[in-house]
Amino acid sequence: MTAILPRVFFDESGNTGQNLLDSDSPVFSLATCRFSPEKIRECAYIFDGHTAIELKFTTLKRRPVGQERVLRFLQSVAVHRENVAVYAIHKSFMIVTKYCDIVLEPYARSSGVDFYTRGRNIATANLLAITMPAILGEITWNGFLHAFVRVVREKTISAFHDFKTKGELIHSFLEQSQPLAASFFEPILMLTPTGHDLLGPMTGYDLDPLTTSYHHMAGLWSNRLGTLFEIVADESKALIAEAPRLMAFSDPALKSVTVGYDRRTQQFPLKVAKIHSADSKHEQGIQFADIICGAACAFLKSEQQFVAGTFEAKLMEVFYEKELFIGRLWPTKDINPTALGTDQVPSAGQDSLTDYTTKILRGEA
Repeated sequence: MTAILPRVFFDESGNTGQNLLDSDSPVFSLATCRFSPEKIRECAYIFDGHTAIELKFTTLKRRPVGQERVLRFLQSVAVHRENVAVYAIHKSFMIVTKYCDIVLEPYARSSGVDFYTRGRNIATANLLAITMPAILGEITWNGFLHAFVRVVREKTISAFHDFKTKGELIHSFLEQSQPLAASFFEPILMLTPTGHDLLGPMTGYDLDPLTTSYHHMAGLWSNRLGTLFEIVADESKALIAEAPRLMAFSDPALKSVTVGYDRRTQQFPLKVAKIHSADSKHEQGIQFADIICGAACAFLKSEQQFVAGTFEAKLMEVFYEKELFIGRLWPTKDINPTALGTDQVPSAGQDSLTDYTTKILRGEA
């Protein structure tokens, strides 16, 4: 008899596809939950009387009765840190981190610098995200980020030249008045349209927040369950495209190893046995994940989260009280390794997570 695998439900909110700089939807969240059939029935009682075909946060939030049911669900004993986990991404900041990974890291490596040691990559992304809108102006900075997204996704010569031109103009502007700031754009001057990762193995899905989040969650539930499990997710083009890569990290032929620096470590191989794409209308677990991730996005992007008594403030309170966030890709003012929690020098020969996952994809692990 085939063993029944644990099932973990995944759903996301705030995915705006190609438009990562959508000012109306700056936040992405991925929610995961693991409810037994009994708990699913128990939670379903909370929404008795809801007449829609399926439970969706976007529908429930429109009316006070729907908001009350959402809060009752989140406040119930069924929802707790052991069976619910949420990962949130500030989408424009994610673009900055990818710029650091794709453009600045190879330049640092060529100079003999490990860009990931002691959180140098995180500190750099924080510094750029906080200072560049003020120094360059938001229109210029967002235009640069948009050009970066375009060249990675389109991989065309015209997109490349547009990105490089914008980088050169910014470098020229900063060179005299802000030479340290200009150094973050210097590697662009040496880029050519061929033979570089911008036009190499990167794909549009590498800039999809869903991809980043799924990897974090697959690692979390691998550690939490300690056994093979099945991901059950709402139908998603990004997930379908990413599934082979995610499953490569779960290859049982990989040696058992913990890689990464300081607090940023992961045990390999991951324990994902299967990624199952399902219609949310027929999976209440996915519907509950939809409510959780929708609620997270609702308060994270709203200033009403800080106004006592509002729906958003009540959502924020329950999320932080129950510690439902397991991580966030979010800009902060921290650039010091101690403040970042990355003040630990890796041992000789130790791989960063980025280096090791790259080895897996190249078949070198």
